[in-house]
Amino acid sequence: MIKKIIVFSFVAWAIGAISSARPAQAVIAIPELEGVVMEEVTEVRVTGKQIDVEDPLAVCGGDPQFVFMQLMTIPGVGMVRAATDQEYPVGPKIATFLGTCENGDSLYELTPCPC
Repeated sequence: MIKKIIVFSFVAWAIGAISSARPAQAVIAIPELEGVVMEEVTEVRVTGKQIDVEDPLAVCGGDPQFVFMQLMTIPGVGMVRAATDQEYPVGPKIATFLGTCENGDSLYELTPCPC
């Protein structure tokens, strides 16, 4: 009987751990910027300004699907309009460089900044 209780509690714990909410880690595309080494961009500051896009933007072959344009500030560079797959909350984000598309856009994964 005790073994059944232990197994049941372990299964319940595992289901809870798997289904718990995690912060979204999603992707943005920033167009090529003159004089900027895109691989060295490590932080962006999301502004509250966004533009909804009627049809998904064809960036990097359409995967992921970018359905927003959002203004972001790159420290030391200035404001840029980035294609985003979701609406990001205002504030600083860590930008991890993922690669460059055929059209020159750079892909970044954004994660919350512990600043």
